Amino acid sequence: MLKHVILQISVLVVLLAAFNAKAVEKMNAAELQAVCQAFASKKETSELNNNKSLCSMYLKGFLAGENLYRAETLPPATFREKALASRAGGLLEKYQLGDDISYCIPKSTNIEDIAILINKQRPAADDSAESLIKSVLQQNFQCAK
Repeated sequence: MLKHVILQISVLVVLLAAFNAKAVEKMNAAELQAVCQAFASKKETSELNNNKSLCSMYLKGFLAGENLYRAETLPPATFREKALASRAGGLLEKYQLGDDISYCIPKSTNIEDIAILINKQRPAADDSAESLIKSVLQQNFQCAK
C-alpha cells in the first residue's frame, strides 16, 4: 500500500516537473516588420520561410480575430438588414459594409499585399503590432461611403 502511494506521488511529481508553460509576449511593431521582411525578399532560405510563415500566421490570426470580435459585438440583424442581405445579391457581404467596420479588404487582396504595406510603414518605437496592422488597414483599405 505504501509503495503504491509513493509510486503515485512520484508519477505526479514527474508529470508536474515535465510540464512546461510559457507566457507569450506581445509582439511590437518593429518585430512584426522584421518577420514580414521575408515577403519583400526574393531569397529562399529556411529562416525567411519561417519568418514568412510567422508573418502570415500573425496577420491571418489578427484578421480572423477581428472578424470574430465584430460578429460577437454586432447587434442582431434587423428585418431591413436581413432583407437587404437576401435581396442585394451578396453586395453587402462583398463590400463588407457595416457601421462598425473601419476598413474593407477587397477579396483580391492577399496576406502578402498587407505584409508589403506593413513593411512600408514607419511606426513609433513603442507601437504594438496590433496598432501597426490597424493603422495600415485603415489607411489603405477605407470603406467606400
